[in-house]
Amino acid sequence: MAIRDHSTEIKSPQKQAFVKRLLQSSVVGDVPSWPPYFLSSILQLLPHLPVSQFQQLTSDQLSPLVEFLGNTSLDGTRGRHVLRTLFIKKRNFTSDNISRLGVLVCYLKPEELRPFLLASPVSSALWQQLALCVSEGLISDSGRVRENCM
Repeated sequence: MAIRDHSTEIKSPQKQAFVKRLLQSSVVGDVPSWPPYFLSSILQLLPHLPVSQFQQLTSDQLSPLVEFLGNTSLDGTRGRHVLRTLFIKKRNFTSDNISRLGVLVCYLKPEELRPFLLASPVSSALWQQLALCVSEGLISDSGRVRENCM
């Protein structure tokens, strides 16, 4: 609870150090065994998990957290893991899911994004998120994704 309540006051190096200690503890067990209540209590630390541990998070663990993760500063590797685990592997990527993804939309491949851009009308939420992706530098304004948006 203290982590969740005070995470905005904790600097990134401190969060990384805390995650390192957490992973060394035998009390919490392996990442795939972490229950939802525990993950909810350390939400602010998840972007600081080493990639190898983050990629052990399962769809059952990630599904309840997707809105939060869509509004965090996940890097491309972690963002793609969330997308791959929840939507792409299960082939359940729908327009309803787009609104839940937030910044994770930035990590979609052009071929994954294309069906939603060809839909009529294109979701205004999707356009807004893609514009935010470009303005935040998460995708290139002259890259392959932009070409698919034109």
